[in-house]
Amino acid sequence: MRWALNCLLHVPKAQLEQVLVEVKRVMKPDGLLYLGVYGGIDQEGIWEQDFHEPKRFFSFYKDEDLENILTEYFHLEAFHKIPQNSGQGGPPHFQGFILKK
Repeated sequence: MRWALNCLLHVPKAQLEQVLVEVKRVMKPDGLLYLGVYGGIDQEGIWEQDFHEPKRFFSFYKDEDLENILTEYFHLEAFHKIPQNSGQGGPPHFQGFILKK
C-alpha cells in the first residue's frame, strides 16, 4: 500500500493530475493508495490562516471535485470525512480516500 498523507494538498491544482499519473505508474497492479488531505472547500494559494511562517501554499478541494479527479485514475474503495474545528479558519474536514489501481 502507498501513502500520501497531507502532502498532495501542497500540489497546485494544475499539476495534480500529473502527480496522480506518476503515483499510479509506480504502483503494483491492484495496489492500494491511501490519500489523506484537508478539504471540503474550493481554495488554492497561500493559506492566510496557516500557523506556520512563512505561510504555506494549499490546494483544497470540495469533496465531489476531488472524488471526480481521483476516480479518473483509480477505483474508489472508500471515502471518509473527519470533521475539523473550522472555527479557526481552516477547512471543514479531513478527506480520507482508499484508492485501488
